[in-house]
Amino acid sequence: SMTSLREALSLKWEGHSPESKLVYLKLVHQQLKSGEIVAGLVELAKSINVNKKTLSNAITDLKSKKLISTQKVNGKGINSGKKRVGFELLPLNIDSIFPDESLIAKLVESTLIVTKDRRTNSALLLLIIIITAKANEFGVVTDLPKSTIKQLAGITDSRLKSQLSKLMDMGVFRSVVSGLSGKYAFGKTCSYYFIDLNHKLIGINKNYQIMQLNALSYQNFLAGKIFLTYRKLKWRPETYKDIITIEGYPFEVDPDTQVFFKDKQAIIFARYFQTRIDELASTMLTRISKPNLEVMSITTDMVDKMFFPKHLQYKHKVNAKCIVHLTNLIQRLIIFYAEYVGEILNFAYKERNLQMRHMIIPTPLDTDATYLKVISISNNNEDDSIRRFTALTFDKLTMQLKFVEQPEHT
Repeated sequence: SMTSLREALSLKWEGHSPESKLVYLKLVHQQLKSGEIVAGLVELAKSINVNKKTLSNAITDLKSKKLISTQKVNGKGINSGKKRVGFELLPLNIDSIFPDESLIAKLVESTLIVTKDRRTNSALLLLIIIITAKANEFGVVTDLPKSTIKQLAGITDSRLKSQLSKLMDMGVFRSVVSGLSGKYAFGKTCSYYFIDLNHKLIGINKNYQIMQLNALSYQNFLAGKIFLTYRKLKWRPETYKDIITIEGYPFEVDPDTQVFFKDKQAIIFARYFQTRIDELASTMLTRISKPNLEVMSITTDMVDKMFFPKHLQYKHKVNAKCIVHLTNLIQRLIIFYAEYVGEILNFAYKERNLQMRHMIIPTPLDTDATYLKVISISNNNEDDSIRRFTALTFDKLTMQLKFVEQPEHT
């Protein structure tokens, strides 16, 4: 049986070059399309958009991994007398971690197009394929550990770091939120990657349209600010049921929950906390029967899974009250965000909003006036292009928004 792209991409690649893995994916793709590969080296190199030297190095590498075998073939007819090689890709029988064969095929096809961008290289293109192959329809990846990326791409820690920041600079990623190793909150988690599926290096033709709304918004980082405020509190018995006001919103302080906020790198944890809240609020926004907000009930199980893993609760001898209070806080923040962002989306997209699905994108938290960024999926492909807004004021009491539309700039 022929090797699938899902299997080929799932192969561990330590000790081999990312260049040869990319060549291997292109060969698998070619074999799946045409059934066999018989070509001269120059011709094959051209058809898979690599130079001849890269191709012959990759062939040596792939033979040493026992992934392909080659044999000389005499050209027929017009090609008689030309040296041609028949490539046989040896079958793999491995489990794949990637769900969608056709998505990988599209990603590999986009690397066959010659790009003029000098910043691209094989490692970069391979990373785009590996990470995007795990993305949901919004382009968000939540469950791909860095260790897995390094194994699959055959690259070192430092090279991965530099390529990821390059992808950020090039706009392939809209945002990245780093994973954590929490002693108190979250435990060991993966990074979030927010990929721009409209980017020219990705080139997936979707049967839906992704639009991005940018609104200037001061409530944008409320959950993160709460995390930072709780982190700084001097907890005493008398602070019990103290009310703290953040961005004009009153929050009760429950000393039972203090253990959750103890991790050292407060800013990094605050941003992760915000991202998880955004993720759950997005789920709620997408399934809202507008305008009456259907409250997604946050269960203690969800808190165990997404915020405060059971093994850490046992380790720190956390009492049940802590989890109840934490669940209430999280529930309240999610409802706040879903209502707040929902209001902005209704204003921006009017009645079209009823047919749209949404995902809030985290923005860095070191600026006062942060943009609220929301990507929305519309199944109507004729929709007008991305609209960018600056929300001038958002009045919490009247829930009124006043917008100024910005000029288009992509």
